[in-house]
Amino acid sequence: MFTHKWSKKDRAHFLINTGKCLSQGYPLHLAIKLQGYHQKKTVMRLIDKMLGLLQKGCPLHLALNDLSFPNDVCSFIYYAEKSGQLANGLCESGEMLSKREEHKETMQKLLRYPLFLLWMFMMMMFLISQYLFPSFQRLYQSMDIELPLFSKLLLLVSDHLLIIGGFILMSACSAVALILFLYHRLSPDKKIFILLHIPILRIYTRLYLTHYFSFHFGSLLKTGMSINEALKTLAEQQLMTFFQHEAIKMQSDLKRGERLEQAIQSRPFYVKEFSHVIYNGQLNGMLGAALFDYSGLILRKMEEQTKTWLAVIQPMTLVFIGLLVSLLFLSIMLPVFNVMNGL
Repeated sequence: MFTHKWSKKDRAHFLINTGKCLSQGYPLHLAIKLQGYHQKKTVMRLIDKMLGLLQKGCPLHLALNDLSFPNDVCSFIYYAEKSGQLANGLCESGEMLSKREEHKETMQKLLRYPLFLLWMFMMMMFLISQYLFPSFQRLYQSMDIELPLFSKLLLLVSDHLLIIGGFILMSACSAVALILFLYHRLSPDKKIFILLHIPILRIYTRLYLTHYFSFHFGSLLKTGMSINEALKTLAEQQLMTFFQHEAIKMQSDLKRGERLEQAIQSRPFYVKEFSHVIYNGQLNGMLGAALFDYSGLILRKMEEQTKTWLAVIQPMTLVFIGLLVSLLFLSIMLPVFNVMNGL
């Protein structure tokens, strides 16, 4: 009931600070309790609820899931509990959540100015079509001069602006609602397949899936688990169903005699060089360390890709709005030129 009062940014700081306390030797219960001081009452209630769940024997990842922490964050904690690296897992998951929120805030800042300009354009278009163009129309009628085609179209749109705007808004909302409804009914594999067919999201989806699998699988292998034991651990978690299914399929592939890099290469969900990283890691007997280090490279690549997209979005939006403003200016000047030519 109070989860919306605890922002994701504050949740990220909570995870990071709890992980730091654990690394300094604090027990988990005390490390979490320390984060409750100087917090709002709603956040303190959530932390008290978490402590109550832990006292009843509930694992930390399930307690966090009960408080509506993101599923991928909870799965990070699950693997950290299994690998015995809870402090690092809390810090890593907190950093991941914090960076995600930073990217979201950056996107909002980049779009804030273009959206303001778009709103100003709509206001200008409304005022011009309601007050300026009717004056031109009366002037043209008195001079027996025909309005330019572009101005006629703009007048036609302005006369039915509310109807057209309402229709577009209702159509867009209905389409989004239908897409989300159908999307949530799909299996995890089909959801990923859809994302892989969207040009803008394809690269980021592959990078995210590769980072997730290499980080957690590598972490489990570094603790001394065998490949089969690590896959079994991946298959036991229920928070990220896609990777649960992936682990089960890979177990079946290994039982049929396939090598791990072959099983990875046959799947379209990961970046191409991922199978080569696995092959070289096995060849040198350092698969866990190789995957763990590779996950860091993938994370940096994801950040670079995000920065690239953010750097492209704002100029494209500004150019689009600039074109709209130019068309609006043209629609104003054309009647003026026609009047001058008619004199």
